[in-house]
Amino acid sequence: MRELAAFLLFFASISFAQSGFEDGNSVYEKCQSKYGSFDQGVLLGYVMGVHDDLDGVDVCLGKSVKAGQARDVVCKYLRDNPENRDDHGDYLVAQALTKAWPCKKP
Repeated sequence: MRELAAFLLFFASISFAQSGFEDGNSVYEKCQSKYGSFDQGVLLGYVMGVHDDLDGVDVCLGKSVKAGQARDVVCKYLRDNPENRDDHGDYLVAQALTKAWPCKKP
């Protein structure tokens, strides 16, 4: 599984690096692509990468949450908040994940 995640992150970095940054519109375009497509793989890797950066700090996914479920939450957030899609993609992914799975405050 770790090899798959590394593979997806590698391709996500190539695809997302082409424009210098991703905004919510380009991430949402990937949400609209066909399941199983290259863009869906890039999207999954992107969401997983943002999650890994926030894990245990701002985002606390349960052990049973799958990467595809996190991707679906991000896509729903972008669909429901089109006015924010001009923000940076990583910021919007973080917002979606934090809203869905916030860490409990001590």
